[in-house]
Amino acid sequence: MPPFLAEIENNQAIIKAAVGRPGSLNNMQGYDALLDTGAQSTLVSQKVVDELGFIPIGSDSIRTVEGNIVTTKKYHINVGILVQFGSNDIVGTGFTINVASLPFQPANFDVLLGMDLISRFHMTFWGNRIIISN
Repeated sequence: MPPFLAEIENNQAIIKAAVGRPGSLNNMQGYDALLDTGAQSTLVSQKVVDELGFIPIGSDSIRTVEGNIVTTKKYHINVGILVQFGSNDIVGTGFTINVASLPFQPANFDVLLGMDLISRFHMTFWGNRIIISN
């Protein structure tokens, strides 16, 4: 994956993530994603689940930022980072992982990228920017 630069605005790094069914890198869709180094796991919104027709593989308990424990559905998905390369978006390195659904619908993103995914990349924080590579 070629390195790319993400801007941090309002203390949030919003990038594009590619999400799809396991085993297929061809039919992945792009969604706004929050890089969250404080989250252990990647989470997806109900919008992503509905649009891609994911079927739950079980349930998972997650601790919200307020400290509450919430049980949500768990899914097996492909997820990667979309990198703009010229006039095209390409999927940077993608991984098949288990994710839970977000217990709420955020206003400005549909995927929360947690450390289970972002720890697989090299990130350099520089001012209000993040350089991501692998």
